[in-house]
Amino acid sequence: PYVAFAGRFTEGKGLDELLRATALLSRQGLTIQLRLAGAGDTDRWARAAIEHGVGDQVSFVGWLQGDAKLAFYRDAALFCMPSHFEAFGISTLEAMFIGRPVVGTRIGGFLDLVEEGVTGYLVPCEDAAELAKRIRNLVESPELAHTMGRQGVARALSRYSVDAVV
Repeated sequence: PYVAFAGRFTEGKGLDELLRATALLSRQGLTIQLRLAGAGDTDRWARAAIEHGVGDQVSFVGWLQGDAKLAFYRDAALFCMPSHFEAFGISTLEAMFIGRPVVGTRIGGFLDLVEEGVTGYLVPCEDAAELAKRIRNLVESPELAHTMGRQGVARALSRYSVDAVV
């Protein structure tokens, strides 16, 4: 299992915090794999991963669509999007529809999407230590992650399905 991220590879998506959280977890004895789906300056973020000492734990899987995107979410332990700004968070909603628990930031659309402690966790923006803590909690408690994932599906269906929107 791995931690999934899907979006543009930009500073505003919180990639540096995600890499710092991954490094912190490694120093604490928990090695996680991080898979980044999307597009952007891959070279910059690959260098940043190496600088943080987690280059061997990070892989860039490109822009995914269709069955490949579904498999990406389905095979992840959790979905993490530590954005600095997010009007809605479509990739977060996609992960919820697939049943992944979510770790995001306490901003914008995440406040409507994620129910704190029920479908995932919301952490303060730019707080790599709290991000690491919440990732650890879900990785080390697969039953909790599974329960949060099921709750996420129910929330997504009740609020964002075609029938609910109509």
